[in-house]
Amino acid sequence: MECPLCAYMKMSPCKDVFIKWEDCLNACEAQGGSDEERQERFVSTCVSQTVALKECVDQYPDFFKSMFGEDGGSEAKQNSESHEDPSSAPMTDHQIDDDSSTLVA
Repeated sequence: MECPLCAYMKMSPCKDVFIKWEDCLNACEAQGGSDEERQERFVSTCVSQTVALKECVDQYPDFFKSMFGEDGGSEAKQNSESHEDPSSAPMTDHQIDDDSSTLVA
């Protein structure tokens, strides 16, 4: 059974971008290794897909507010536009923790 987030993303305007991100994630997982090795591989290999997915989600705040909250991800966009230190922004679901190079779900 597909996870609820994956199903939601696959019916979103960001479907194609999400599928590319998910394919990259799955390819990293398929190579095996320890959790840390797979996470490091994901961070280094899938950065462009992750950025593209975030940019796509930010383009459709009304669609994604039901999944990600009322601001539809605009809080993260506002933080980046104000040039704040990203480490001072609160962590949210499905975000990469830069300090430990792990995907937070």
